[in-house]
Amino acid sequence: SDSQQKHAGQSSQRYVLRGIWHRRLAARTGSGSASLGFGASPAGNIAPLQPGRTRRIEGVLSKYTNLIQGWQNRYFMLDPDAGQLQYFVSEQGRSQKPRGSLPLIGASVMSSDEAPHMFIVSSANGELFKLRAVDATEQQLWMTQLQACTRRHSDSSAKGSSGRTRSVSLLPHLPPSSSPVSQRHLPHHGPPSNVVTITRHKSPAAARRAKNQYPERLLEVKEVMNQVEGQQKSLVQSIESLPMRGSLSCLDQDLLLLKATSAATLTCLGECLNILQQSAGHNHGPPSGESNTDTLQTPVAPPDPEPAKDQGEVISPDEEVMDSDDNTEEDLGVLDDQRSVILHLLSQLKLGMDLTRVVLPTFILEKRSLLEMYANFMAHPDLFLSISTGSTPEERMVRFVEYYMTAAGAESDSYRVRFVAEQVSHHPPVSGFYCECAERGMCVNTHIWTKSKFMGMSVGVSMVGEGVLYLRDHGEEYMFTFPSAYARSILTVPWVELGGKVTISCAKTGYSANVTFHTKPFYGGKVHRVSAEVKQNSSGMVVCKAQGEWNGTLEFIYSGGETKVIDTNKLPVMRKMIRPVQKQGQSESRCLWQHVTAALKEGNVDLATEHKHVLEEDQRSGERQRAADNMPWKPKYFNKEGDGWVYRNPLWTTH
Repeated sequence: SDSQQKHAGQSSQRYVLRGIWHRRLAARTGSGSASLGFGASPAGNIAPLQPGRTRRIEGVLSKYTNLIQGWQNRYFMLDPDAGQLQYFVSEQGRSQKPRGSLPLIGASVMSSDEAPHMFIVSSANGELFKLRAVDATEQQLWMTQLQACTRRHSDSSAKGSSGRTRSVSLLPHLPPSSSPVSQRHLPHHGPPSNVVTITRHKSPAAARRAKNQYPERLLEVKEVMNQVEGQQKSLVQSIESLPMRGSLSCLDQDLLLLKATSAATLTCLGECLNILQQSAGHNHGPPSGESNTDTLQTPVAPPDPEPAKDQGEVISPDEEVMDSDDNTEEDLGVLDDQRSVILHLLSQLKLGMDLTRVVLPTFILEKRSLLEMYANFMAHPDLFLSISTGSTPEERMVRFVEYYMTAAGAESDSYRVRFVAEQVSHHPPVSGFYCECAERGMCVNTHIWTKSKFMGMSVGVSMVGEGVLYLRDHGEEYMFTFPSAYARSILTVPWVELGGKVTISCAKTGYSANVTFHTKPFYGGKVHRVSAEVKQNSSGMVVCKAQGEWNGTLEFIYSGGETKVIDTNKLPVMRKMIRPVQKQGQSESRCLWQHVTAALKEGNVDLATEHKHVLEEDQRSGERQRAADNMPWKPKYFNKEGDGWVYRNPLWTTH
């Protein structure tokens, strides 16, 4: 409110003049300007900060409080010696016990665009403060000092206990193989037998495989690490079981610092063991499955490179038939007999953890590959083909936005749209796909790197990369990016939503669009919301606005006042034309994973796991053979150009 903002502004001015060094008394005996505190001039303005110096500062900030669903002014104090950010209900109450505190060892401080002048402080133990300053200057001041304090205590911890503060798995980096995301948009890792601890293998064969993969000394270190991790968990449980109040409470500052420091120390030790393991793996020839691949049902490299003549393979349309596979996914929920598996998996995860380190259970996988899911980008080819028929640059940009917003979630038989996708890289895991309509003189070339991370009761998947739509007849190129995906409520009834900002731009015409996929607020709000705005860059004029649900109804409002409503549920979804599995190549997605898919459809998780394990072992064998022959993996359909991947025979080079 206005009154809150006014109060925050007054408090901010007080805070500027009251900010002090942690050696405040010594500073006051010096020059007059030093007595004003950290860089404050006689006029009360904030002078440039000296880098690397951590200061004891205090003042009013707005804090987001879930209990009342809003922002409330709180009085904050940064104690650089203790490495604590504390807050009180008001300035008058700062002589009492803090209302709350956050240990800064291993913490992160980041700005946020959720609200003006907002920043987020996240501690190593998973707690966070959402804060907002009164202006950009105050925001920068707090962030600078918080970051300096974090670095100071993190470096101190690193020197004393080798504890870096990045949240990663405490387990060594196990060979990936289990569940590529192609089936649930999550990373791909090694066989379940490689995931169990040293002291409890699932089978003698698993123990033998683990022994072959790790030198004997590392096996001993790994076992000790598992024991230490168990002790640290017991310590945390003991601290958290203490009462909230009393002579020794669970909120005791020393205990909180001990909890954060022990976690940071184990984190560093885990990273060191990862490095040692990777180094030993390179010296002893790691299994080929040690690729951070983000796909499961994607082409697995055959043992021998394919002959050069196959590089230009042309698939005859006469061999294709209408796709009849029904890969409709059912709501997962949590099966009672799988609940223990989910809980065990969650116990191994930490906030922000890269899921390429985690083996995912087979029962959560989808029945189709990630590469095949990218084909959904062409589920509404009529909207795609209509882009090139726009009579003006503005109309073409608007039509592209209409198509893009419906692709997440008038039929023509006269044109053929061709689609091809391939996993082009394992380090990092990158997929490329290309589609074209030669009759309309248009094509799309895209490369995407999916990065997954654990977010408490959710899993976030960032789609890193970009796509280019090329319109030959107009000489225009439209660059676009992709939203992130989130799997929510993974312990109850999982559901998926999109989030993030997407940009679409055409340098030649000067038109651009911003598309925002809104995630559901913690309290209230609607799901699957999306909004967009198309404008002419030179004039800044908005020519079209859109809002609605990306998997439901979308309303487009044009500059002339006209409106258009598109119901994505009523748009005709064109079935793919594909070759029968019997005629597909050995490394084509459906052929390669047909037995895994069939087992998943039947609900036979054990059989699906067995088939998947066989394929992954074949992949490792192929990579070992190529490593022995010093022959790197070479994609079949895409070439690397700069930081991206381009289809080998794109429309713009053949016409």
